[in-house]
Amino acid sequence: MKNIAVGVLTAIVSLAFTLSCAALIFSGHLAAGLPYGITAGLISMGISALIVAIFSPFPKAIAGPDGNAAAVLAAMASAVTAEMAAAGASENSIVFTVMWSIGIATAINGLVLFALGRIRAGRWLRFLPYPVMGGFIAAAGWLLVVGSVRVGTGIPPLLDRLHEFSSGTVLEQLAATLVLGAGIIFVTSRFSVALGFATVVIAAVVVADIVFAFMPGGISEATRLGWFLSVPPGTTFWAPWHDNGLAVVSWPAIFHRGGELVTVVLVSLITVLVNATAFELDSRIDADLDAELRADGAASLASAALGGFIGYLSLTRSVLNVRLGATGRASGITVGVVGALLVLGGSRIISFVPAFVLGGVLLFLGYSMLDRWVFKSWGKLVRLEYAALLIILIANVWVGFVFGLIVGLLVGAVLFAYNYSRIDSVRISRSGVEFRSHLMRPPEEEYVLEEHGGDIRVFDLHGFLFFGMADRLYRSVKINSLDHGARFIIVDFRAVVGMDSSGVSSFVKIARAAERTGATLVFSGMSVSVAEQWLAGSEGADAAIEHFGDLDHAMEWCEDQILEHYGIEAGDSHSLIYWLTEELQSVPLAERLAAHTYPRTLQMGEVLCRQGEPSEAIYLIERGRIAIVIDVAGEQHRLRSLGERTFFGEMGIYRHMDRSASAFAERETHVHVLTIEAFTAMEKNEPDLAVAFHAAIVRMLANRLSYENAVVAALSH
Repeated sequence: MKNIAVGVLTAIVSLAFTLSCAALIFSGHLAAGLPYGITAGLISMGISALIVAIFSPFPKAIAGPDGNAAAVLAAMASAVTAEMAAAGASENSIVFTVMWSIGIATAINGLVLFALGRIRAGRWLRFLPYPVMGGFIAAAGWLLVVGSVRVGTGIPPLLDRLHEFSSGTVLEQLAATLVLGAGIIFVTSRFSVALGFATVVIAAVVVADIVFAFMPGGISEATRLGWFLSVPPGTTFWAPWHDNGLAVVSWPAIFHRGGELVTVVLVSLITVLVNATAFELDSRIDADLDAELRADGAASLASAALGGFIGYLSLTRSVLNVRLGATGRASGITVGVVGALLVLGGSRIISFVPAFVLGGVLLFLGYSMLDRWVFKSWGKLVRLEYAALLIILIANVWVGFVFGLIVGLLVGAVLFAYNYSRIDSVRISRSGVEFRSHLMRPPEEEYVLEEHGGDIRVFDLHGFLFFGMADRLYRSVKINSLDHGARFIIVDFRAVVGMDSSGVSSFVKIARAAERTGATLVFSGMSVSVAEQWLAGSEGADAAIEHFGDLDHAMEWCEDQILEHYGIEAGDSHSLIYWLTEELQSVPLAERLAAHTYPRTLQMGEVLCRQGEPSEAIYLIERGRIAIVIDVAGEQHRLRSLGERTFFGEMGIYRHMDRSASAFAERETHVHVLTIEAFTAMEKNEPDLAVAFHAAIVRMLANRLSYENAVVAALSH
């Protein structure tokens, strides 16, 4: 029962919104269609509230006609009216054409919203730029403010009609509209928005009806003077399939409104996004925006089929529903049932609601949108984004929503390009001193690379590369690397999702500049799609570029080239005794340690040990190369490669754990195996040799840790 009572109270507020939206659309030359507009609004109120209450991801959601969509529909209706009136069309023909245009707009809106929900496009809609959203909703807010004057007084606030506001009665109606609108704004700013709105509106209707009822001539005379909207007698139920109405529809006038139809959908989409996000925060429910789009789309489709117009999730009414104590979907269903029951005699309801009350409601709605999206945005947006918002607002208001739509799309694209181009495409830039391959090398090779690692410059890129970012990358590579004598430029594309033709052109320029300075350009980590883009537009520059599947192998190749340049052949072999003498600082100790091992030769690709096997030996690599790989979810990842004169396998022995990774030969490799039994015997019988061996392993681990610390420090800059 509580949910039903809450639903009835919420339905009263929803009725005020519905009547205001209908009065906004069907005013002035369209006043004859007001009964149709009211019943269409009530149909929308009922059907959208029912469908959204049942299918929305928010269990306390309330849907119905909304001022944003109504403002655009009113602009479209005015354009249809002006075109047909100029052609001498009858009043009946204009009304039915407007009703059909609204029905078509509602159906298209429903199809688009439902389709977007079906293809799960909700997460992408959240990326819609704030200034673009703000510009369109602020424009709708301005139209509501202007419309509030027209609904409250019956006179549009145009320059050529300003003299009509000097009339005593019209001036009083304007004052009443402004005072009521200001009153709603004041009360809702001090107290609960939803409850304050409901209290002021209901009180204004009751007081006005009582006052005018006791005045000479009663409500009939007040209606004649314009204080109440005049409801023409006759059929008030609108059915889109009615033969008489269909026969007088001007289809060209509807087809000429294609731009407005697109704008209606865009404004509805933006409003659903904004309302769902705001209600998500208020209700503390993580919303499934796709489910909300499907629910609102289905509501518009059903509303169009039954003769209603656009209705979707309402933030104000949903918050009111929550504040009144709703506990589930029953309150929203109640609002839908009340709307359905009002359809039969709904057009007569407007006779008891003063025009200035409806105008005040529209003024409140319009001001609320302008306050949020224009006034309060001044402190939230950077000046460029705020300027973009104002440009879209002015374009919509001054020229029209079709032109505003085009401007909005252009401004959105420019804003995106400008903001995205400010992001540096170079995620990390480092030299070969700060960053090395995962290949562990002998000491003399490490010394050369420490001395000349600056010949290598590595650029880790990310994102999508297009004109502004690509040109900045070219200048960065040229100034920071080529102009300082770098011999190898590695560009890692692992985090690049794509690039346009200007991006390709910039890399061609980098390749040409590298060729002039004698540097080598190296690409790594290109995805298939990025590689195809590069090859399609590289203009023959690819022939001078080295390609590698990942950054580690690219770095290793560049290091080998540097070693070769300085007269050191990578992997230059030395005997086991020579190496161990360097490590243990003693020939006798080296010979005694070698005696505890046995040799083993591995062919390329042969596995030495596997991940998860018991740790049974320490391996001493005399010649060749061993790759250490780890299996993650069935995929092999190289952790490092070990060249000649390096140890591995010691961690498993020290920690008494199974192998944490696998090892296989990357080329023909000669290793010496120190089994755990021999290692234990050495510790027991030859403690001096064991101590020297432990010290050698500690030095090796310290060198590895020092390198890893340098890498971390470089990444943190």
